[in-house]
Amino acid sequence: MNSLGKRDWLRQQEFLLRLHSAPSLADLPATILSGLRAVIPFDSGSVQDDRGGTRSVPWLFEEQSWQPEFAAGAEVGVRMMSHWAPEFTSMRDAFFAASAERHPHTAYYLRSGDGQARRLSEIVSMRELRKTIFFNEISRRNRLVRQLTIFLPAAPSATLVVALCRESPDFSERDRAQLELLRPHIATVWHRGWETERRQREVERLRAHWRSLSSETEVRAIARQRFRLSPREAEVMAWIAQGKTNAEIAVILGLSPGTVKFYVERILSKIGCETRTGAVRAVFEAMTFGSEQDRS
Repeated sequence: MNSLGKRDWLRQQEFLLRLHSAPSLADLPATILSGLRAVIPFDSGSVQDDRGGTRSVPWLFEEQSWQPEFAAGAEVGVRMMSHWAPEFTSMRDAFFAASAERHPHTAYYLRSGDGQARRLSEIVSMRELRKTIFFNEISRRNRLVRQLTIFLPAAPSATLVVALCRESPDFSERDRAQLELLRPHIATVWHRGWETERRQREVERLRAHWRSLSSETEVRAIARQRFRLSPREAEVMAWIAQGKTNAEIAVILGLSPGTVKFYVERILSKIGCETRTGAVRAVFEAMTFGSEQDRS
């Protein structure tokens, strides 16, 4: 930390402000890369979360914007390129394979579990690097010689990778120290963004099922029969399932927000859940299994 000056500190603070202000997971990859570029100069970079392993990651050139679609099980990430040749895009399958199977830094991380910021030159000497298939097929052709990378656990069997690349000179110890200082912040914001996205999609999925398979009357009935909710609690539960907030439910039912909060707490206690989403899921599952049993 002593090697970092006031200017470095100010750039880090600006990056952290941008990072924590990103409105959604969709905005995070480009926010991370564009923000890091002001802290650590690089020619090209990537942010990749490999959950799903589908390798359907969009490519972002500097003059383009990115609006991804989050498909189930899809890999999430973006690569920002500056002077790489356009034909590099046609080589991305080979790049992915080489990165996953032959990249020295990836191999080091899989072997050691050490995801700290490291330069590729710390992992393997240039003499040894020149002997690898990765260098000769991918790195040398596309000016990926100097690299600075961090690895972060993203989910069970998944990894978040942030990689910065340039042709020359090599990244300095100061560059490495700065990225390492920012690493836990990137991890925190990324995990929070992904969890928010997951919850929102789960709620949307549940609501879609509610609309297609049930009526408000059925929701109330299952809430009373399976979870022993009172008539008023079942009524509140039906509105929770439709995504209404406590304030909205209070207006609809002519109750005070405090009274609605009291009902919600009793509902969660009776159903045995800590969150509203969990309660919606529990009631939905009870309805689904009940419907299957009725049909059988």
